[in-house]
Amino acid sequence: MELNYTLLKEDYLAFNLYHTSKNPQIKKQRTRSYIIMIICFVLMAFFLHTLGIEFYYSVPVFAILLIIYPLRIGSIFKNSMKRQVEMNYGDAYAEQVFVTVSGEYIEIKDYRTLSRVNIPYIKGFSEIEGYFFIKLTSLSYIIIPKRHFQDTEFIRKQLFDLSKAYNLPFDQELDWKWK
Repeated sequence: MELNYTLLKEDYLAFNLYHTSKNPQIKKQRTRSYIIMIICFVLMAFFLHTLGIEFYYSVPVFAILLIIYPLRIGSIFKNSMKRQVEMNYGDAYAEQVFVTVSGEYIEIKDYRTLSRVNIPYIKGFSEIEGYFFIKLTSLSYIIIPKRHFQDTEFIRKQLFDLSKAYNLPFDQELDWKWK
């Protein structure tokens, strides 16, 4: 299988958002910040109560903020990730990538590097609505945007067959969305 496609900054952003959403440390960090926010709201409510402002005035405001916070923190994090992608991949705009799967290895070629990875050493495959990701190491992935290919079913079948042949995980999350 030979793939020739162009990676854009949006592809790096989609990958980083997906990868981040699967990181248990980031999940803990987001949960912790939400709990800290709730504690701060409760302390503010008690402080306002000591100033003579009744709870029934502050509780609806805090309830609205508790609902809005998870929605807003996702967009704040996404904007932060956009800046990070711009900083890290700014020179890789419209990067041409060639991926060849043959025999026992996958070869990746772009304008900077030429790499060959033995398939048994691949960590796994992931598929979301617009992308395939091949996990080479804990920090290295191959990003394959589906928009460049008419027959994504062929690519899915090839990657799935590789995952079965080498007993590698194939995660299919077609309904994944950034939250």
